[in-house]
Amino acid sequence: MHSQKAAKDFQSYLIIYLLQTNYGKKAEEIAEMLGISKTKVFTTVASYNKTESAWNPNKAMGGRREARCIMSLEKEKEFLKSVEKEALILTRCHVLL
Repeated sequence: MHSQKAAKDFQSYLIIYLLQTNYGKKAEEIAEMLGISKTKVFTTVASYNKTESAWNPNKAMGGRREARCIMSLEKEKEFLKSVEKEALILTRCHVLL
């Protein structure tokens, strides 16, 4: 494999391939064959079953998936900077006491 991402992609495709070609094998057996956790097998299969034709084994998790955020990214950065400044001031005051 040329990169870590490519190796992870291959591993995910291999999990699906082994499950489809070895009917009746349990997740524990597949995990043992590949040297991975059975949780990795379960999450890969769940991801595959959810999307099938549009399946992307390394879809990024987390982040801003929906447009329901109250603040824009810039406003959030400003807010966090102000909170950080207040925290530093309070930390300095606490140290002086």
